[in-house]
Amino acid sequence: MRWILRIAGILAVAWLLFLAAPFVALHNFAREVEARDIEAIRDRVNFRAVRISLLKQVMGVVVQEKGGRAIDPGDRQLAVEVGASLADPVVAQLLTPEAIVELLNGVWPGSLRGDDVAGAAAASPPSIVRELRLRSANAAWRLFRASELRGFRSIIVSLPPDRAQERQVRLRLRLARGSWKLVNIELPPALLQELARRLPGPARQGQIATPPALLRA
Repeated sequence: MRWILRIAGILAVAWLLFLAAPFVALHNFAREVEARDIEAIRDRVNFRAVRISLLKQVMGVVVQEKGGRAIDPGDRQLAVEVGASLADPVVAQLLTPEAIVELLNGVWPGSLRGDDVAGAAAASPPSIVRELRLRSANAAWRLFRASELRGFRSIIVSLPPDRAQERQVRLRLRLARGSWKLVNIELPPALLQELARRLPGPARQGQIATPPALLRA
């Protein structure tokens, strides 16, 4: 009987450690962002996955604003892929460790800090770095309540937790090869609209003819 209880205890501890792992990863990621540890941030972010996600988000806003609800879903997806070729240079400005540091600290990266983006308080990214830190039991509880586990290999955190959903940034981490990596930064609609306004004219108007191979991978 004792060995059964011991095995059960070991399994319970292992399960708790597994559940805590993504939150520890978020805490460590926040520390690295605060310290501007570029190499550590580079190791924790899947930039290709983040790039694809942001391209789809931005072009989804463009298509929606151009009457996307009225077109066939398949055509809508094609329009998103088509316009992404010109959206890519804008999105790429968010895809460096330095840009991630700025964005999570509530500041547009310098390359995007233009009069029409950073000027409006409503379109400024929220600072969420401190929300990722496990500074106390209360902070850990807030982070846990703001999270949503997706199976055993994915977690989504919506921050800041006290803001309305349409004003939150959603971070998605996925377990890959034994470590949790950032694979998606879902921006609120207001920020996506500001990024969409930075696109070249043809991308904003859906006038590109050839979809890039990027989103077909």
